[in-house]
Amino acid sequence: MKNIMLSAILCMGCISVNAMDSATEVTPEAQPVAKDQLVVTIQNPCFQDDAAPAQKSKKKSQRRQELNLNDGSVPKQIKVVSGSTLLYSADGAIGAAIKLACGFSKVENPNKITHAGIAVVESPRMLHNLILELMPADSKVDPHSELDYDEAIHMLQGLLKNHRSIISSADAAANNVMVPFALEANGSASDVLSGLMPHVYLTDLSQSIRDYKGNVFLRNIKDPVARAYTTEFMREHLGRSYEVPGTLLDLFRSVEGTNRKERTENVFCSELVAMYYKGAGIVAPSVNASNVVPAMLSVRADEYDVLQGKAGEEIPLKLTSIPSYDDIVCGCWG
Repeated sequence: MKNIMLSAILCMGCISVNAMDSATEVTPEAQPVAKDQLVVTIQNPCFQDDAAPAQKSKKKSQRRQELNLNDGSVPKQIKVVSGSTLLYSADGAIGAAIKLACGFSKVENPNKITHAGIAVVESPRMLHNLILELMPADSKVDPHSELDYDEAIHMLQGLLKNHRSIISSADAAANNVMVPFALEANGSASDVLSGLMPHVYLTDLSQSIRDYKGNVFLRNIKDPVARAYTTEFMREHLGRSYEVPGTLLDLFRSVEGTNRKERTENVFCSELVAMYYKGAGIVAPSVNASNVVPAMLSVRADEYDVLQGKAGEEIPLKLTSIPSYDDIVCGCWG
């Protein structure tokens, strides 16, 4: 029972407390880009030119060295490869509880990863059209669509807020203007309070970085995932529900890796990511996505890293604290 309770706290990390109010358009260096261009370089929306605070203790300096963060900075420019892993470490009371529960897992997790998503480099116009295609004709839920009406409106509003000019452009080249997005099984507190339950959705990567209350890392895969595969995956999974009371036992079992079957009618954050990688041939077919917890997508998971040889190191995109129990502020404050 104790392990189940700890598992529940750990897996709650997949439900974030992000605000969804502010957003900033992320613009690739060159627009438009080639249709098959699935790697873009963007200005980090969280970058600050101010130097990071000087380190005041040997312990903190050693911790920074372990994490390859010696200069205390985040990169000014970010290369984003489509299909790469987004890793998050939550702040606040819930984040502290999740990180405490991490200590009971067999997976090494020095960066205190509590949530995961997928970086998708795609045209805002194409995504807008895809959501319209999946959206029910009225407010009733379409049994043939993963999306319900409110979920579709939620995502369309975010796209229009950030990329209205691209979406409304009559120029066919608008379909080739590529922007990085975050694909997540997630839900903010404000969404839940407004009646929109956690589900699989898309948001601007810049918005995800800026609004997340905690650290954000990017782990680029070595080769971009095919655009057609990613589109089909989104077509199948956008709007799919997060775990519900009837499937929570699967989520609890994932921490100890004891799910026998891969049941993905409802998905938690890292389960969605693992499913995506299995379909793309990046993760072995033998991997049970229902047993993949967020920390297993980190290079620091050592032998439990399901992306071994397929992805590089974590790149810090936003740091509100060095990932440890020390209360340190450095780098980018977001």
